[in-house]
Amino acid sequence: MLRFLLRRVLALGLVWLGVTVLVFLIMHLAPGDPALVILGPKATAESLERLRHELGLDRPLPVQYLRWLGNVLQGDFGRSLQLKREVSELLWTRFRATALLATAATLVAIVLGIVAGVVSATRQYSVWDRAAMLLALLGFCLPVFWIGLILQILLAYRLPLFPVSGMNSPGQSGLLDTLHHLVLPAVTLGIGPAAVIARMTRSSVLEVIRQDYVRTARAKGLAERTVVARHVLRNALIPVITIVGLQVGYLFGGAVLVEMVFSWPGLGLLMVNGILARDFPVVQGAVLVVATTYVVVNLLVDVLYTVVDPRVRV
Repeated sequence: MLRFLLRRVLALGLVWLGVTVLVFLIMHLAPGDPALVILGPKATAESLERLRHELGLDRPLPVQYLRWLGNVLQGDFGRSLQLKREVSELLWTRFRATALLATAATLVAIVLGIVAGVVSATRQYSVWDRAAMLLALLGFCLPVFWIGLILQILLAYRLPLFPVSGMNSPGQSGLLDTLHHLVLPAVTLGIGPAAVIARMTRSSVLEVIRQDYVRTARAKGLAERTVVARHVLRNALIPVITIVGLQVGYLFGGAVLVEMVFSWPGLGLLMVNGILARDFPVVQGAVLVVATTYVVVNLLVDVLYTVVDPRVRV
């Protein structure tokens, strides 16, 4: 078990290092001059050169990368060019909002997806099966921003059940108020992954449910609910866990559109504003945090494999 985890940690560490290289190169090869962003278009050539030297932008790219990586490993992501604040402070505040949204959307996706997939598989070719797969197809095909706008029109304007946007109402900051604002963004973000999980769960359950040990369990007189819960679902979870792990990356990436539609103050909105303002330290830090989260979640999925099916350790 320990050797298995060490191999996974080493492999994902190399992946993370590669991500840092890509993030650094993409941001430094993109058009735009950070010194010009800071000083403005009326800055003189001498002042621009002086600031580039202070920021280390006149050094070779490998030197800049090693300096930036060393600072990142110490938790220093630099200073925002636009907001004049520490990037690490901004990232921590916005990451909590995005993590809350992504966690809620993951719960929505898992519950809807697994329930729909199991119901569809255990009632194959029935009305329930066709309805569940039709809804899954729609959820997979419809753009996330369109779903968000429709939910806003139906459940925020015509039926004022939920707030239209934001994370809290003016003058309020309680947990219940935050959860009230969270419902529509979480459902919007979770519908797409729920559709993918539902289809994968259906396929996996149909494959397991035909196995000999399932027929043996039924022959012993066990109730169908017990057979599905104890013998079918546990063995069908391996591919579903894989899909759930992959969908977390989608949730953090798709949160950009959802946060813009619902004005949710998370990493996605921070990245968009940073790109528009050419705020390179903010964009670099936000992309790196999202990538790091994706890498860590994949590590947790690998560990979860060994819990669900100990054969994976071998």
